[in-house]
Amino acid sequence: MMPRLNGFEVMEQLKEARLKSLSPNKFLPIMVLTADITSEAKHKALAGGAKDFLSKPFDLIEVSYRIKNLLETQFLYQQLKSRNMFLEDKIVKFLKIQDDWYK
Repeated sequence: MMPRLNGFEVMEQLKEARLKSLSPNKFLPIMVLTADITSEAKHKALAGGAKDFLSKPFDLIEVSYRIKNLLETQFLYQQLKSRNMFLEDKIVKFLKIQDDWYK
């Protein structure tokens, strides 16, 4: 239980901050751990940007594997973004050379 804000409100604030950020990394691995096992809670959490959802009681080993997987996914996302930026730069340079060649 969190004071003042519930988890959904925190997720909304994180989402807004991420959208306002100039950072190219928009992937934020949020895992929801809750006692609420309703489908509505799961749907709301996942629609709100959570990457994973676990209801209590939960197994600590499972939680640590899920965290590891989320962090690995975040790392791979960052690598993909970096490589895409590199390739986009190469394409721009190639198109400029091609354009200069035909002039």
